[in-house]
Amino acid sequence: DEVIFVVGYLGAQIKKKFGTKYKRFKIRYVQQKERKGTGHALKICQPYLKGRFMVLMGDDLYCQTDLARCLRRDLCLLACQKKYEGKGGILKLAPDGRLLEVIESPKIPPSDLINTGTYVLDKRFFDYPLVAYQNHDGNTEYGLPQTVALMAKNLPVYIEKATKWFAITRPEDIEKAEKWLVSSVSQLTG
Repeated sequence: DEVIFVVGYLGAQIKKKFGTKYKRFKIRYVQQKERKGTGHALKICQPYLKGRFMVLMGDDLYCQTDLARCLRRDLCLLACQKKYEGKGGILKLAPDGRLLEVIESPKIPPSDLINTGTYVLDKRFFDYPLVAYQNHDGNTEYGLPQTVALMAKNLPVYIEKATKWFAITRPEDIEKAEKWLVSSVSQLTG
């Protein structure tokens, strides 16, 4: 069992903070020299990934039971059901709950399911070409959600709904995240 951190800017600080082992998990660091998107970040980890694996965004907070439910599926994406606020990946599903499409920042969202950036995948992911797109700065990136959606055309990728998820996207979110964590721990301990 291993945890892989994809690091770039300030990667040395992350290595210093987490070291090489956490409990029973070995920690490996993979350097992403150029910011080419989340699909590219996963691709550079390919030599170290065998069988099934879980992908998480390092700046988001998730509920452990949600992650456990995802691991019960062969291929899975964790979604949060909430009001769409104008940006992010919105999921379009088949009637049986399989992923059909991930639509980034649509004007009219096809659902209220937002991609949390959590995936259970396996080595078959690497059989698919990374899907390129233009980011908001006009640079080409390779998207993980877009590539998973491509994969879902041939393999069933199921959706699990998050009971809790907190995305940290701005500096002011850190204080809110701390409160969210305290609240979550309080609920668990009664």
